[in-house]
Amino acid sequence: MIKTVLIISLLVFQCHTLVFAQQRFEDINWLTEIHPPQNYLVNNQATGISVDILLAIWSKLGVSNKRDDIKIFPWARGYLMLEKHQNTCLFGMSMTKERKKKFKFVGPYMNNIIGIIVKKSKAIKVVNYEGLISHKNLVRIGSVRDDIGAELLLNRGYPPEKLHLVNSTKSLIKMLAID
Repeated sequence: MIKTVLIISLLVFQCHTLVFAQQRFEDINWLTEIHPPQNYLVNNQATGISVDILLAIWSKLGVSNKRDDIKIFPWARGYLMLEKHQNTCLFGMSMTKERKKKFKFVGPYMNNIIGIIVKKSKAIKVVNYEGLISHKNLVRIGSVRDDIGAELLLNRGYPPEKLHLVNSTKSLIKMLAID
């Protein structure tokens, strides 16, 4: 059972230009974002489901890395670091056809539900993708830069000029509160 959990748990990671047989785990830059319950900070340390899985893998494999070796960045910065730096692993990323062309994935380890949030007072009701494009009161959609939500919208033809990109979920929440 533990062996099965370990094998399934290994499916969590996607890494850029990384060959495990030739690379020590200790030499990899381990990155994630704040995305509870998968990844978040407690007392300035990475924690969450994905972090716990990674720590269990390290322990099982005898890797000397510790929780402090996991760095949390805003999504857009972590994604850019993954694109630009070798020996980098950004774990907990949604897997898409487009991303599979750019990165090496192991996974998936959990399902991800992508949604759109709107203030209840706006009374905007959309039941399908076509409704997003045609809704007269939906002026624009905010998303975190390089996030799966923005990627999915753009890949389906959502007008880029109606997409407002920011660097963090915190910025989106502030924008929603102001609107």
